Amino acid sequence: PLHGFRNARDYYERCSSIHFLPDISVPTLLIQASDDPLIPPAALPDQSQLSASTRLELSAKGGTSDLYPAETLTGWSAGSCASCATD
Repeated sequence: PLHGFRNARDYYERCSSIHFLPDISVPTLLIQASDDPLIPPAALPDQSQLSASTRLELSAKGGTSDLYPAETLTGWSAGSCASCATD
């Protein structure tokens, strides 16, 4: 065991940010694409794991290719960000 973890699964289960999501108190928008090759939809939290201040926006496509500089927001995330900022 390295650094006190039994294995990789033990590490990811104990260090996951999922444990902190229920305690988020400031408005937070989580943006994720269903086709992201690194984070499959099964790894995402469901609504019961989020605080009342947290919203998950899931796009069918996009991955990290939809991230733009703030002054040129034109992808699907633009509407999500604007909506969250005015809520």
